[in-house]
Amino acid sequence: MISRKATVFFDTATTASAVNRDELQDRFFRLKEEHALLKKQANDAGNTVKVLTTKLSRLINEKKKLVENSKTRREVQMEEMIYDLQDNVDRLEKENCKLKNQSLLLRTQVDSNKKR
Repeated sequence: MISRKATVFFDTATTASAVNRDELQDRFFRLKEEHALLKKQANDAGNTVKVLTTKLSRLINEKKKLVENSKTRREVQMEEMIYDLQDNVDRLEKENCKLKNQSLLLRTQVDSNKKR
């Protein structure tokens, strides 16, 4: 930032020859230092923005991966459930077939006993 003294000085109608050379050099170096400081602050702010942007994009990507992984976890759980249910159906069908055979056998035995 330009100091108030410098703006007041340059706003006046005085000429550079009326001001002492040392005073002009002091003001010049002060302005140069202020300019360098402002450039450094702007550069640091730009770097901070870059870092925060990178962090934000990483967080967004991690969240996307978590959402995708949660979907696959659900899919895996559903597949396991389907597999278990299919096993259960197969077991029950075998048991049903076995019971039908036993029922048929018992009917034939009952029928044969009735005939006697």
